[in-house]
Amino acid sequence: MGGTKSKTGGERELPSWEGLFYMNYREAREELAREGPAAVYLVYGDEGFLRREFLRALAHHLDLDETQSLRFQRFPGDRLEEALAACMTPSFDRRPRLVSVENPPALGGGAGEEDLLEYLESPSDISVLVCTADKVDKRRKVFTRSRAARGARVVECQALKGRELALWIAGRIKHRGKKADSDALRALASLEVPLGVLDGELEKLASYIGARDRIEADDVIKIVSVPGESSIFALVDAVGSEDPRTAVGVLGEILGGGADPLMVLGMVARQIRLIWQVRHELEGGKSPREIASLLGQHPFVVEKCARQSRNFDGPQLERCLESVLVTDVGIKRGLWSAELGVERLVTLLASPELEVPEDALENARLFRNP
Repeated sequence: MGGTKSKTGGERELPSWEGLFYMNYREAREELAREGPAAVYLVYGDEGFLRREFLRALAHHLDLDETQSLRFQRFPGDRLEEALAACMTPSFDRRPRLVSVENPPALGGGAGEEDLLEYLESPSDISVLVCTADKVDKRRKVFTRSRAARGARVVECQALKGRELALWIAGRIKHRGKKADSDALRALASLEVPLGVLDGELEKLASYIGARDRIEADDVIKIVSVPGESSIFALVDAVGSEDPRTAVGVLGEILGGGADPLMVLGMVARQIRLIWQVRHELEGGKSPREIASLLGQHPFVVEKCARQSRNFDGPQLERCLESVLVTDVGIKRGLWSAELGVERLVTLLASPELEVPEDALENARLFRNP
């Protein structure tokens, strides 16, 4: 690839690697910062936020932005041929183009596969081509071919977990000129939300602490509001208070916001299980911090569950879990739709006289464990 100006104005050669290499998002970002962009990237995975972030990182490295349509061009997947032609067309100032193709069928063995294979053999030295997709067929030639002239990178952008997620969070906080203590990082990493949502919460935290340079766990507890989480807590609170009208009202707001009824069922089940576990360990004399370590939860989650556990006794929690089981099986057997099943469950759970028909429970157990 021809030279491009660096941030300091100097001329540098964009590298050309030989071979088709696989890496995750972090590895790709580190290599980009260290070596510069490759000629071709095949970027896939279910974490769309990371795919978009990587494309922005490439644009930044090439010293352009999305408004520069002549040097930053985007194409839908069915226009791969046009995208490849754009890659071969010099820009007016001979500076590299960034050409993005979203979900080209070629990555799954569909139309354009041979054209993309031919391009991989001899990619343009005046452009960076990025093909992105949610899912791909890694058995296809574009992924299995061991050598490709001038090289390419295959970048996997799957959901981040564990250390990878913590590193990503720390990096996004650093990008905003802040730091976070270890407890705050653990709390943020425990949130089971898409990265785009999490990044928005990091922005709120950075604004909240103002001139302070360090985010603390208390800041996370006060500021972070994960969509759906507060509603589920409110729903379970209404159940514990035996207030069916409020419970059904909260459920209506959740479902009206577009939430999947099966997801809501899972979140309710998870919350009730956590409350039961926390209650059991509290009765055994353990502290919230000890329980948090035992359950792999952050202390602020345990504290919320401990508060909610005061609204339930042990047998009531057991009956709640049995009702969830019956509902889950009923939906799977087609006895009612997912939405109707969840509405029925919430009304039942919030009833002052919660009783689960023994025959329904036995049928559920048999269905789950034939």
